[in-house]
Amino acid sequence: MISVIIPAYNQYKSLDVVLWHFERQTTLRDFEIIIVDDGSVECYDSICEKHGELKIKLIKNEVNSGRAVARNVGIEYAQGEILIFCDCDRLPIPSFIDEHVKVLDTEESVISIGNNAETYESADKLKIDTKDIVRRKSIYYRAISKMYDENGYTSSHLCWLSTMSGNMALRKSTLDDLRFDRDFAEWGFEHFELGYRLWEKKVVFRNNLKAENIHIAHARNNGFYEECIKNSHEIFLKKHPVKEVEYLKDFVLGEISLQEYEKKIDGNLDWMVGKEKPIKIKCFNK
Repeated sequence: MISVIIPAYNQYKSLDVVLWHFERQTTLRDFEIIIVDDGSVECYDSICEKHGELKIKLIKNEVNSGRAVARNVGIEYAQGEILIFCDCDRLPIPSFIDEHVKVLDTEESVISIGNNAETYESADKLKIDTKDIVRRKSIYYRAISKMYDENGYTSSHLCWLSTMSGNMALRKSTLDDLRFDRDFAEWGFEHFELGYRLWEKKVVFRNNLKAENIHIAHARNNGFYEECIKNSHEIFLKKHPVKEVEYLKDFVLGEISLQEYEKKIDGNLDWMVGKEKPIKIKCFNK
């Protein structure tokens, strides 16, 4: 059994499209979808009825507690040994589930990091074949994937930076007793912090280009990212007062390159051979 965990908060329209695409998965494997309604005003009961051919569990949090808590609730209700994390505004390509499972079958303790794309079309225009959706790789994913080789491996000590909870998969046994930290209540670094602890456990990180989902992009207020990044980084650094975390904010705000970051933490420089052009993030510093 495979469990797909989707937190949702007042995004009925996009969730409807996401489930439409999960109905079109080509996998023959048995899978369930766990929707964790994180205190939404909207009611999701009808959406489960609408997509009745899917095995859907709808779990309702009484109050909005944040995505970290919502995903943890999903983990507890999951019956599958394989956990796939998706968001309620991310459209899976038809082979999404199978491509994640292929990577998980390669070794025992591995996390599959999926290909993050984004589209600027409105949700009501996206009940179409994903190959016909105009999209591009997300700016962050395009940068961070450069630390990986063509087979999806990396020697970087910063591989945990690729932990993106909107598109990743791992076995429940790999996760073990680790969970997302509920102290990250707003948009922020709960995924990086979990990834850092997985890296400390020697979990192998694999970049999985074929496991693509497509984010329905939406605008944020000016200064939103920078404020959330600073707040989230402060929480992260208090929990892990190490140089790997110390320089995270500088990297995410585009002040240092990925190569400079690796050097500052005395990491493994092998992956940088032939990649002299600075790899910088320029999507959050506004």
